[in-house]
Amino acid sequence: MDDQQALQYIYAQPRFGSSPDLTRMPPLLAALGDPQQKLRFIHVAGTNGKGSVCAYIAAMLQAAGYRIGLFISPFVLDFRERIQVDGQMIRQRELTELVEQVRPVLESIPPERRPSQFGLVTALGYLYFAQRQCDVVVLETGLGGKSDSTNTIDPPLCSVITRIGLDHMAQLGNTVEQIAAEKAGILKAGSRAVLYPDQPEGAMRVLTAAADQLKMPLTLPDLDRLQIKMQTLRETLFCYRDTEYRIRMYGDCQPLNAITAIEAVAACGLSVSSAAVRAGLQTAFLPGRCQVVRADPLILADGGHNPDSAKTLAALIRRELCRPVAVIGMMRDKDADGYLRQLAPLFEKIYVVQGDTPRAMDARALQTIARTYNEQVVAAQTVGQALKAALDTGRQLCICGSFLTVCDALRWLRTQKIIAACD
Repeated sequence: MDDQQALQYIYAQPRFGSSPDLTRMPPLLAALGDPQQKLRFIHVAGTNGKGSVCAYIAAMLQAAGYRIGLFISPFVLDFRERIQVDGQMIRQRELTELVEQVRPVLESIPPERRPSQFGLVTALGYLYFAQRQCDVVVLETGLGGKSDSTNTIDPPLCSVITRIGLDHMAQLGNTVEQIAAEKAGILKAGSRAVLYPDQPEGAMRVLTAAADQLKMPLTLPDLDRLQIKMQTLRETLFCYRDTEYRIRMYGDCQPLNAITAIEAVAACGLSVSSAAVRAGLQTAFLPGRCQVVRADPLILADGGHNPDSAKTLAALIRRELCRPVAVIGMMRDKDADGYLRQLAPLFEKIYVVQGDTPRAMDARALQTIARTYNEQVVAAQTVGQALKAALDTGRQLCICGSFLTVCDALRWLRTQKIIAACD
């Protein structure tokens, strides 16, 4: 099996199964020797901010000298972003070897009992982290929490739930209370819980009740001890509990994500100095989250795709940008109207695109929704065509709506040498 065949094998697995991954993972993991039982975890669920919180936690623990596994999704430019150790992606040959190891085991299980694509990737991650003898794995859930393939671990050092919002409603429920109940499924007796502090009221009730029922020690970051001192597109300086911190990721939510991560590290019981906390936060980074990929004229890329993420991006645009143009592509299962209602009026012109996946929303359908809020909307044939037209305006550019759109756009911009390969 070559490297491309390994990736194709992963992608060939179904996104969803007839039953939750939680019930289909145990036979696969048992046949692989239950690698997850050899590891310690910090488990992170939520609607928005999961990846950022995971990145902050991993960077702080790594700065403290621990060998840290990081399991996140989605990726932006390279599938291997999903499985990292000490900030380095799994090597492609290592990934291929893992697929070769797991494939016969997976195929020995009847098809109707096999885990989904995400379940397979979870198993690959467990194996890799166990082989690399990670001290701690920062583990992000895929969809929900209670029935997620990552919920196959023993009580973790700490469970973290980031901000709850309306997303994946077909699978998780139509209210923040229902979605919070699914996310709360990662909470386990014998562990500790940390919650993002600015939750919708109904979600907070559900989450705190779940922790109380399990008699879990619960930490809420203290918003009264948070002070934002300086915020630019490149850096945010804030003070929390009388200590000053710098972070590279932008957005009004990022200081809150950061203090949630700080409290998670404090709750997990590991020895981490204040210097390691500061150093880790300052280096933590994830691509495609309100990311400046070129300064002049400015190009901003953000893969957020639900109304909450639109609210964060809208606040950034109002404060930092001046009537930019946009390239937007979205998935059919997302709340395009709720997303565009907040953002579309802020753009001088919008170019909508359809990504190369069956899940992508048709560009004409997206154009129709966007024109409800902005008359200047053009449906482009390709991401490259949209980007060329947007760049020809000479205005600031915002690429947003999905991680797929951001991925396609960044690849085109690099191919055209408009941004450097390291951006």
